[in-house]
Amino acid sequence: MRHKTLVLEQAHGLDARETDAMTGLWMVSYIALWLVSAMLVLGMIALARQVGLLHRRLPPMGARTGDPGPAIGEAAPVFAAPDLKGRLVEVGGRRDRSTLLVFVSLGCEACERVAPA
Repeated sequence: MRHKTLVLEQAHGLDARETDAMTGLWMVSYIALWLVSAMLVLGMIALARQVGLLHRRLPPMGARTGDPGPAIGEAAPVFAAPDLKGRLVEVGGRRDRSTLLVFVSLGCEACERVAPA
């Protein structure tokens, strides 16, 4: 520390009191720079977290479609598909009771909330 003081004194013609004050200002500015940098890092982490939360809350764009499907009260078309156990299930057409079909995707978080596995 004394070496820096001597260099400042010789180069700029400053006395010891002025060089101590200048060294103190450098130290304060250095600490302030680190504090500002830390606050910026924390701000970036907070923003990244908010972007992640927003991404989880918005439904996927692929789930939105322009096809409204059958009208209320209209019979759905008849089709057959395998269930989870591999049995063929026929769905659609006029029936004595109503049937609710829920189509889910493995990568859809909104679908997972509706029908957890």
